[in-house]
Amino acid sequence: MSEDGMLSQKELDALIDHTSDYSDENITSKNKIINEMEQEALSEILNMSFGSAAAALSNILNQKVEITAPAVSIVQKDDLEKEFPVPYVAVLVNYTEGFQGSNILMVKTRDACVMADLIKGGDGSSPQEEIGEMELNAFQKVMKQMISSSTASMSTLFDRKIETAPPTILKDDPLTSIIPDDDEMLKVSFHITVGHLIDSSMMQLIPIDFGQELANRFLNKKEEGDSAKDIRTESSLPDEEEDVNPGEQLKTRESDPGPAQTEQDPLKSDLSHLNVQAVALPEFDEETQQVPKKQNLELLFDIPLQVSVELGQTKKTIKEVLELSPGVIIELDKLAGEPVDILINHRPVAKGEVVVIDENFGVRITEIINQRDRLKTI
Repeated sequence: MSEDGMLSQKELDALIDHTSDYSDENITSKNKIINEMEQEALSEILNMSFGSAAAALSNILNQKVEITAPAVSIVQKDDLEKEFPVPYVAVLVNYTEGFQGSNILMVKTRDACVMADLIKGGDGSSPQEEIGEMELNAFQKVMKQMISSSTASMSTLFDRKIETAPPTILKDDPLTSIIPDDDEMLKVSFHITVGHLIDSSMMQLIPIDFGQELANRFLNKKEEGDSAKDIRTESSLPDEEEDVNPGEQLKTRESDPGPAQTEQDPLKSDLSHLNVQAVALPEFDEETQQVPKKQNLELLFDIPLQVSVELGQTKKTIKEVLELSPGVIIELDKLAGEPVDILINHRPVAKGEVVVIDENFGVRITEIINQRDRLKTI
């Protein structure tokens, strides 16, 4: 700047070049440009993906979860620490089928501790100050459910099978050590609330090439759908010869002189000649009764269902329940080793045996209840 306070021509040129790189219409990096259409497509993809993720979080955390519409921008690799300061937990997601790419979700450490406390049975009001091994394992289960629901939504959106590897949780690792070698990345910022416990922000980092691929695949899919819709619309239009106004037909019948003219309504006279028959509905017996084939089942793939396993049942009086204490054994109506019932939304669908997998309980399915028996429970 000169002594009189005016900018030099060189400083003006530098300022103009800097502002043009981040215009409202395009997100511009050093070597790549994401146009406005790609931005909107990527925002729409992420908005639907985060919507499914919020539903999954609400189910697993038993809290109302809201995620705002994401904002997409470019962030320099050197500015990442300023954008999302420590302490944080990074969730690395790698796509294994459908797409080849990865992204990183940044979550504040306190928010991760609250989610971990909720899934462990706490109320989330007094989370751990530092995230330990147990909290990391619990938080990983939360993220696995969230990413699984988000991936299912993307599979429906792109009409292809999309899968990811189990998420990798990294604590307080420098971002520069886990992100790709790109100097710039797409930054997706959004706000999240979990009941009255979390009112915070999260950040997702996506390589620019991968973000453009998602946007272009989505735009191509929409164009194919619009073209198919136009073809169906044109094929459903009636021919000009068949396009006859019913009112004109009625007028023609009224003006047509007949051998015996009466004052009877001609429309009623025409209807009197109709042969009306009752609709014969097919009868189903137990041998022919089958479950009808559902159309467009893919529309339901991302709807979460509650899966539970019932070890057994018993009945107790109020007095017996009030007398329960630690160490009391409750006898169930099933024998040891007998298959347990697998329920989906409290409806029995299968039977299985209890197994242990990596210190966690699991169920190996041994029998699927047939469709007829399942219909009887609905």
